[in-house]
Order: sequence, then C-alpha cells, then structure tokens
Amino acid sequence: MKTNFKNNSNSIVKDIKSHNKFKAIDELFTRVPLLMELDNQNKLKQEVYKREMIQTTGLGNGIAIAHARCKEARKLVFVLGISYDGVNYDSMDGEPVHFLFMVIHPPEYQEQYIHILSAIGKMFCKCIKPNYNELMKKFNNISQELCCEFTKVISKLN
Repeated sequence: MKTNFKNNSNSIVKDIKSHNKFKAIDELFTRVPLLMELDNQNKLKQEVYKREMIQTTGLGNGIAIAHARCKEARKLVFVLGISYDGVNYDSMDGEPVHFLFMVIHPPEYQEQYIHILSAIGKMFCKCIKPNYNELMKKFNNISQELCCEFTKVISKLN
C-alpha cells in the first residue's frame, strides 16, 4: 500500500497543552509540520470540526481518533498528539483524552484509512495492557512506547 506519509517524529506532538478538544485539534494543525504544509489547511480543519460536531470521536480509555474524509485532502495524513494533563473531549466514557490521533484522507484512500484504524487498535492492544489505570501512572513510558509503535505503523504504510 503506497501512501504519502513522512516517516519521522514530525507527525507527533508529545505535549499538547490545550484542554478543549477543538483547541487541541487547532494545536495539532499549528504544531505538526505535516499539517502546516497543507495548502487547504483551514478547509480540512473545518471538516474535522464538522465530524466532531456530529458525534465525538473520543472513544474512551484516553483515546480519540479525530478524522475527516474530504475531496480537498490531496493525501492521507496521520498524526498523533499526546496530552499529559488530558483533553476534555466529551469522550464516551466522560474521561479526558491523552492520545489524540488525527486522520484526514481523500475518498479514494478509504481502504488505507481502515488499515490505520486497525493499526491504532493493535497499537493500543500492544502498548496499553488490560490495567489502564495502573499504566496511566507510568504515562511517560507508555507515551514513548506508543511513539515507537506509531513510527512502525507509518513505516509499514510507506
């Protein structure tokens, strides 16, 4: 599967400061070089917002997968933001989000998008074992391991 990923840590923000989901999304757009390079950044950001207003993408257990499919996206973009304090994301379990993934893709990349969702699930099965609360106490270790797994996923998609 050929994609337009950049295989480097420039698609990871390890210290999201925002505590509101829309501000956290804004922060990714202003801090991730891959997103900053996009020609139609405002339109893509609006599509992500629009999706969030339909229903939260905060899945629970500290995970959110903000996403948008739109024809203005010229390539598939996959980024990760990590918040140590947590983002109030209106998650399904009511808990803050610590791992904010964002996927933006054109309609013709739907299959790759599905593969990314699968990879995110596998990353969390591998990195976050059954006892989530205990592991959150070791947040720095989890974040490092997750960043390594994220980089591996991107490598496999190239």
